[in-house]
Amino acid sequence: MIFPIILIKSTEFVYHVIVHVIHVLDKSNRMCKFYILIEIIRYLLLALVVGLLFDFALAQVCCIEAICIVFVIYLIVYKPFEAKIDRYVSFFGEILVNFGFLSGIVLAVFDRVGYRDIEARMAVGWIIVYAYLLVMFTLIFNTFLLIVRMVKFMIITRCFSLKNF
Repeated sequence: MIFPIILIKSTEFVYHVIVHVIHVLDKSNRMCKFYILIEIIRYLLLALVVGLLFDFALAQVCCIEAICIVFVIYLIVYKPFEAKIDRYVSFFGEILVNFGFLSGIVLAVFDRVGYRDIEARMAVGWIIVYAYLLVMFTLIFNTFLLIVRMVKFMIITRCFSLKNF
């Protein structure tokens, strides 16, 4: 008989935490309201460029790089994150993505000019691989930061709301 009451109280607590997190994120402006929308538009533009310029590798990679540079400028000018660590991680990730696309431009130029040196192509290919590996590590680090913040928030909320149970 006690178990259903505890389950209901736990469910109410989880719901309270979720609603409070949404309210806190909305009020604290930890992230610009339009950042996610701008990022989605950016990804749609990238997909559109890949689809429309499928046969033209050099033009495709140059357009993709231009879109990514505009996004980096957006990150620098508008600073969509309140926390400095979020800004730095996001900026570092975008710079790494740009290194990958710049390496793609170099490979496309190699194809266009007919440069067939395997050593140079392998070196540029490894730059792309390492850049995207570091991007994955920044995503993992950013997810870890988010989890730590949420756990910290839940612990603080649980400590202050123990008297309600």
